[in-house]
Amino acid sequence: MKKIRILFMVLTLTSLFICCHTSKKADNLITKNPNYEYDENRIAVIADMCDRASQLLENQTVPADKLNKEMSQLFDTLNFTIRHCQAFEFNMWLRGYARYIVKPVIMNDRLNDDVKEKIIYTPYEWTISQTDSSVFAYTTMFRGSGEMYNRFANIILYSKAEIQECTFVISNYTDTIIENFKIEFYDKEEKIKTLEMSDAELIDSFNADEGVLRMIFPINNFLSLFEKSGSVRITFNAKNEEVLFMHIFPPEEQKLIMSLFGGHK
Repeated sequence: MKKIRILFMVLTLTSLFICCHTSKKADNLITKNPNYEYDENRIAVIADMCDRASQLLENQTVPADKLNKEMSQLFDTLNFTIRHCQAFEFNMWLRGYARYIVKPVIMNDRLNDDVKEKIIYTPYEWTISQTDSSVFAYTTMFRGSGEMYNRFANIILYSKAEIQECTFVISNYTDTIIENFKIEFYDKEEKIKTLEMSDAELIDSFNADEGVLRMIFPINNFLSLFEKSGSVRITFNAKNEEVLFMHIFPPEEQKLIMSLFGGHK
């Protein structure tokens, strides 16, 4: 678990970006105030929680009631933080940590079903930021925690006045190659519908030599597929392999996104 602490220390020194907004302090570090500032102190608190929970999970002598209490508190914190924290690298690390810990949690007989259910959809949450005049939401896709900083994709929704956009940003820093790109949605019957590149308002390859590709679509094009789909698959050819990102759409997340953006259909 030392790697967790080292990574968090790196994160606190990394520039944080993506739609930062005004924050206000709260007295309780575990407050449910969505405007709470995720500063170094807050990050350190969550780092300690992750370390402790992982250690307890690995320790077979820890009683079930204590383990369930600790893991439940951690998962509540992860879900809330991913929903509200606009610090992109930290947010993505938490998604990766959640992906990493899902299997040992599910396989642990000491944990009850209610606790297990809290973590299953955590990596697939949408991060939300709202003001009186705008709504912003994004989620992050990657193959696995081990490469999430080198290869990942973001789906970004934005609505303000006359601007309603869906942006896909694909990053491949491993070898910078992104070819034969596809975005495919799967409905509950596993039927495939493609988000056509010809419908894009903009395909920005300005940073292609760095391994970044950006596409902007009318938000309606995305929502019409999203609300009927159980998952989305992004594929592209890299230097020596096909890269595939799978991302599920939990029903509660679909309801939330449609409630925020569905009025623009």
